[in-house]
Amino acid sequence: MKNIVIFGASGNSGQYIVNKLVKDGHNISAIGRSDIKHFKKIGVEYYRGDIQDKAFMDNLPMNNID
Repeated sequence: MKNIVIFGASGNSGQYIVNKLVKDGHNISAIGRSDIKHFKKIGVEYYRGDIQDKAFMDNLPMNNID
């Protein structure tokens, strides 16, 4: 089991990747621009924001990521 961050998690491909990795038993932190309520139900740590926003990126907890 790994601790993985997925950027772009609210897009179609991102949601697929997040769901697949959770099913495979990984701990996922996901970042996206849209609110995805489903992620909370499956144990994903979700952060809503834009990766082009420096203040948002500076405040993300990026500890213990493999």
